[in-house]
Amino acid sequence: MLLDTRGAREPELRASITTLLGQVPVVELVGAPTGRLAELAGRHDDRVRPAQEIRSGVPVLVGSGRLCWATGGVRRVLTDLSVPGRSLTRVVVHGLPMAEGQVACWAPEWVAGFSGNPEELTVAGLQFDRRHLPHDSPVVRSWLRADAVGVALVAELGESPERWSRRTGRVLARHELMSRVRAPLGALRRRARRSRHRHLLSAGPHRSS
Repeated sequence: MLLDTRGAREPELRASITTLLGQVPVVELVGAPTGRLAELAGRHDDRVRPAQEIRSGVPVLVGSGRLCWATGGVRRVLTDLSVPGRSLTRVVVHGLPMAEGQVACWAPEWVAGFSGNPEELTVAGLQFDRRHLPHDSPVVRSWLRADAVGVALVAELGESPERWSRRTGRVLARHELMSRVRAPLGALRRRARRSRHRHLLSAGPHRSS
């Protein structure tokens, strides 16, 4: 996880890091002077550190330090990224300019061919996408809504970040469960309707005697 510290206040960074640490193995800080990054990292365990280089072979998640993550939010982004042919999943967060990075997750296959540095990915916007992604694939990039993933600006939360993260994660998990239950039920209903339709067609019109 590359966490862009630009424009983030101390409470925002703390909330972002806290809600991410249960979901990613390491949070790497980008966007502040080296001394400031070391200071921020020193307030946490060795899972928070200044970014050094892009790790090849793993998906790279980029996000603003102004954002709070609901439980399961990272998994939802990675699930979308796993679609065959996808190189990039972006999350739209209203109130956060695209220039500040928003949220982006790059697939391992794309990362393996990228020779840039963490700073480039934290500021990568639509022009970067146009330069580095193919133009003939309808699935190479996707957009997700922040509320569907469980991402929100820390400044707009009406409760503590930790409580919001747990509560929102539970709500989204229930929605996911209901969707998984409804999907096979819907398929059964559609099959039943098709079967009735075929039966009516095979029976033919009723004839008068």
